[in-house]
Amino acid sequence: MKSLNLILLIVFSFAIAAKAQSGFESTFNQQDPQAKIQLFPNPAAEFLHVKLEGVKVSNLQIAVRNIIGNEIQTEIDFVGDDEFRLKVKDYNTGYYLLALYDETSNFKGTYKFLKR
Repeated sequence: MKSLNLILLIVFSFAIAAKAQSGFESTFNQQDPQAKIQLFPNPAAEFLHVKLEGVKVSNLQIAVRNIIGNEIQTEIDFVGDDEFRLKVKDYNTGYYLLALYDETSNFKGTYKFLKR
């Protein structure tokens, strides 16, 4: 049973990684081309800056997961209303997934970044 759960977790993680956005900026809503999420610098060494453009959120939830799906605790500094940064200095080198969601506005997005 444990091995089946592990296999499902790995398959799910790869499915998320395949859907994750890997570019510098990406749109999350095909109906609103003005809405963008920017991750920079990517790859990141000490901090990953996240900028929300044209996104209206009231209760943004943020989760960082490694490529196999384990949630990573991270320090988050809010730079402004539409920008924050994650401290990734202590992360191991590799790919991570940043999940952003807001139930009020029904905003959901998963974005891939590289820690070097």
